[in-house]
Amino acid sequence: MRPRQCFAQEAHEVPVHDIRHVRVTVAARLEDRRKALQIGDRIQIHRRLLEPETAAVYGEDRVQLEGPNIRVNAQATLAIGMAIHELATNAAKYGAFSVENGHVHVRWSRLNDARGDRLILTWKESGGPRPDAPEAKGFGSQLIRAAIEANLGGTTTSAWEEDGLRFDMEVDFEDVTNIGDSDFLSHEKIQKAIGRQGAAPS
Repeated sequence: MRPRQCFAQEAHEVPVHDIRHVRVTVAARLEDRRKALQIGDRIQIHRRLLEPETAAVYGEDRVQLEGPNIRVNAQATLAIGMAIHELATNAAKYGAFSVENGHVHVRWSRLNDARGDRLILTWKESGGPRPDAPEAKGFGSQLIRAAIEANLGGTTTSAWEEDGLRFDMEVDFEDVTNIGDSDFLSHEKIQKAIGRQGAAPS
């Protein structure tokens, strides 16, 4: 039996191999989110990015949000917001939010060490069904990687631990907090990244 995918596909269950449909869906989503933000805006991680996708939907008793008051620019708002949305969708379908006693702990911090000044965010699920590592990346995982890695130059890792999914991301702190003329999310770049990662084998 083929293991189930632990990263959720788009809400309309777009097949991973249907790249043209995926690109249209991503472009539409990005355009809607870009219109909601203005150049120069900075958004609080806790209240504007995490809470609306987690505690506000599934209840404060099932979600723990832990981290300092950090505001990120428009580019980071869109990219991180999309990643959190996909993680929450995944949890609702296959993970901690799919069962009554499941919990999600999101922790973020600023770390400045020999490797540089970084924003680190960890999404950790517990109490859900034991996940199986997927054989192939679904649309959700591709979108997360494209948003964080291609647009923010960050790194992402995921691990299917015994008690649930763990997802970690690191991005340069100045890149996601500074305001600049190029502070927008390039949906063309995300489309290209998804095209590279999600192209169906010939």
